[in-house]
Amino acid sequence: MAPKRKSTRLTARKSTAAKTARKSTGAPAPRRPIGSGGFAHDVPAVPTATTTRKRQRVSDDESNNVTEERLDEAEERSDEAEDRLDYQEHFARTAPDACWCRGCDDDTVLEKVTCENCGHLVCYGPPDSGTCIEIRAQAITNPCWASFRCPACEFQAHREGSKKLFQYTGFYDEEGNGVDKLILTIRNRKFTFFKSMRLEGLAVIQLELNGQNEDLELAFQLTTLRAATYASGVVSVDDVLNHSLRNPPSVSVTRSHPQPLLKAKIIFDFNSPEGINRHTRNMNDLVLALDRMGITQIVFLVVTHADPDSGDLHYAPNGVAAESLPVVMGHLFPHSVQQWLVEHRSYLFLLVCGAKPLTKDGYHFMTDLATRCVFNHSFMFPTAHLQPAEVANFISYFVERALYENIPVSPAVLHCLEDLPRLGLHTRVLQLSAISPSAGKPACEASRYLWSQSQRRPWGLDAPTFCSACNSVKSFRPDRESSRDRDVVFRCMGFVDPNKPIPCTNQITITLSRSEAKLAKGPSTQRGIWQQHPFVWDQDIMARF
Repeated sequence: MAPKRKSTRLTARKSTAAKTARKSTGAPAPRRPIGSGGFAHDVPAVPTATTTRKRQRVSDDESNNVTEERLDEAEERSDEAEDRLDYQEHFARTAPDACWCRGCDDDTVLEKVTCENCGHLVCYGPPDSGTCIEIRAQAITNPCWASFRCPACEFQAHREGSKKLFQYTGFYDEEGNGVDKLILTIRNRKFTFFKSMRLEGLAVIQLELNGQNEDLELAFQLTTLRAATYASGVVSVDDVLNHSLRNPPSVSVTRSHPQPLLKAKIIFDFNSPEGINRHTRNMNDLVLALDRMGITQIVFLVVTHADPDSGDLHYAPNGVAAESLPVVMGHLFPHSVQQWLVEHRSYLFLLVCGAKPLTKDGYHFMTDLATRCVFNHSFMFPTAHLQPAEVANFISYFVERALYENIPVSPAVLHCLEDLPRLGLHTRVLQLSAISPSAGKPACEASRYLWSQSQRRPWGLDAPTFCSACNSVKSFRPDRESSRDRDVVFRCMGFVDPNKPIPCTNQITITLSRSEAKLAKGPSTQRGIWQQHPFVWDQDIMARF
């Protein structure tokens, strides 16, 4: 009996599935001029991006910003809508006067007292109430204080003037004397004593190449979910423009009132002029929506592939075509949008699958964007076979630490990375930041973050895994004569013949850059350590990034 043949349909299905799985690891693509394809792939309509409304296109050459014509058109559209919604009534999760306590970061129903120094609120209550400050029960119904200073303000004043043990008073009478025997308990829920949050409007935008797998959305989904816990409500571009939404004005100077979160996923395909025009409309709509909601800080996630040989970025699906990083980024962020971003705080995460996209020209282009303050901070992960899912936690952590917890960017980055040794094995991180030196002329500061461990990655270098001379695995040991010596020698500790004690003499030498030479070797623990050093373009470093 002849053997059964596999179904052609089943084989085709498996082949298609395999190709789909490989999409997230990158693929070659020929370099072609953007818009030269002559046809457009079907770009799905995404609820968070304005891809379905028919409105007059505003090209990059027609205006340096969103034109008055588009503003008037949007106003007419919203005025004619019978089902116009209100932000506070239909989208907000918090009351207009909601204000977070400086200690517990919550808008509790219990009483709050205002600090006369910083203006922040701190919740208080009777014993066993779980509030940040618990006071005597009788003082709840009959307050005996005239003013209050929060623990953070008094602690800061104490540190500046004394080295003695800090004794907190907090509550004062009309004459400025401390009220004794009032406070029973203080709950410190933070690493930094009563550090306040910075609640501001935020937008998280993913610019995604058409036809991507769902796993490439993980960073976007995690980041928006984490940011939503701090927001007064979540809206899309269509929500804002269709209903002419406005963020209710806030009179708070402490930035402790929850603010809106706008999220959008914009699919791009530059294979045809139609696709370019569609993306321009979407970006103009995005700017208009952000202006309407008064959002001034924006996080961009750019997700695409790269050609493994040239580093060109894919701008059309299925490996149809690619172009250099400057050209693709110039179309993703038209000139008018770049000008608009200069006046706002923006953060870019470039998630490119499959290759190292950062050529020397691409690096200089990205540093120029930082110098012009188009992006205040840009993060890139130029490693072979990058998987965006690996960096999802880092991005969501960074948004929480730097944008809401108000930690300075560089410490926030290291704080986020210290719990992600797996990410350190997958890639290094390159950060480009806009700075204003004492001379006042903007500049770009480049930093490289890498993970080190004494055996697996000493001084941030990948220890060789396989010895081609004796076929041993994990046999190399690093050696460096002194901290001044920039050469790291990996010597194989294996044997040429397993039956004879003849040691292998194979060794590999890697020369550290001047910045790398100042790094620590790294601990022997599995968690290792993340380190940071200034980065200057170096092709040798990029080869082992």
